[in-house]
Amino acid sequence: MTGRTAGENPHVHIDRRSFALHQLVATKLEADPGVLEIARANIARWRSLGHREVCLDEWEAILAGGQQAVVRFLRSSGQRATRLRQSSPFVGVLSADERDEVFRAFRERGA
Repeated sequence: MTGRTAGENPHVHIDRRSFALHQLVATKLEADPGVLEIARANIARWRSLGHREVCLDEWEAILAGGQQAVVRFLRSSGQRATRLRQSSPFVGVLSADERDEVFRAFRERGA
């Protein structure tokens, strides 16, 4: 079983799963503003490796808005948020168990 509902576009499935993962990130960020530093450090590391994608500029601007603005953005279902979640700087915020639980839920429920 792929975890997708019948006839669901694979990209839609990935976007929905990414949204679920980022809801967990938003919850962690609400509890700990230090989560922003993880995202900033990831962007700095990627830039040091030569990455120059426009999405990094966009994420930096979002992060500059502060904790509550970032939480609102992560919880947004808008097109921009959906697009930027594909290149999320929040790598390392969720534990392997937390990520696995979301992936498992999507497989088991066909979510």
